Amino acid sequence: ENTFDPDKGEYGISTAADLLAFSQALVTKNDAFSGKTVYLNADIDMAGQTTWANCGFGGGTFDGRGHTISNLDIGNFRGMFAWAHGEIKNFTLKDSVIGNNEKSANVGAIVAGNTNNRSANLTISNVHVINTNVSGKGGKVGGLIGNTQGSNAKTEITIENCSFIGGKINSKGADIGGIVGFATGIEKLTVKNCEVSSAEISGTTTTNTKTTSVGGVLGRVNKSIDCTIEACSVCNVTVTANENGCGGLV
Repeated sequence: ENTFDPDKGEYGISTAADLLAFSQALVTKNDAFSGKTVYLNADIDMAGQTTWANCGFGGGTFDGRGHTISNLDIGNFRGMFAWAHGEIKNFTLKDSVIGNNEKSANVGAIVAGNTNNRSANLTISNVHVINTNVSGKGGKVGGLIGNTQGSNAKTEITIENCSFIGGKINSKGADIGGIVGFATGIEKLTVKNCEVSSAEISGTTTTNTKTTSVGGVLGRVNKSIDCTIEACSVCNVTVTANENGCGGLV
């Protein structure tokens, strides 16, 4: 039986109850796992679970060890993590619902925003989002990260060997991307060996909202950022915007 004790340096998650306990503990102290590792011991089905607590993950490592989290329905929240720095790796999120296009902006399946105004880096690797719907109102919506906004010019984000496959990304607003919605407020963004396929990425037209900057990999990148897209692919993806700035990659 798992006990929730961050002082041990590692926390193993084996059940839906364990995963919920982890999310709820972050509400109390979102940097409780700084320098520590949280890992999945098994595939976890979150169907019927309604007590997810959306908060940031600060400074540790979340290692899925190749396991899958499925049926995570957090339509009232903006991402699996509200913000993150540290390392997130090695798991699949599938058949899930993230965000709601009647609610706030800055929505991503894995991370809504980057660092919660902290000067710390983030690496996401070997994370795959499959058959999942991601949506938000007001823009900055991405398949993995909604908005990279950070307060420190030296912050770096790396996303590598990740994918968004078979789902939908939609927003009533601008800056919508298959991997990242809006890249801003950081020094460097690297997206490497990532795939977006069999997906729909679109902006929804409303009376007062025009959707612009919709891309297969990135929605929009601030011109001050050192941004690298390397060895990425976009295949069988529909990208649509009702105003301008619509591209296969960016």
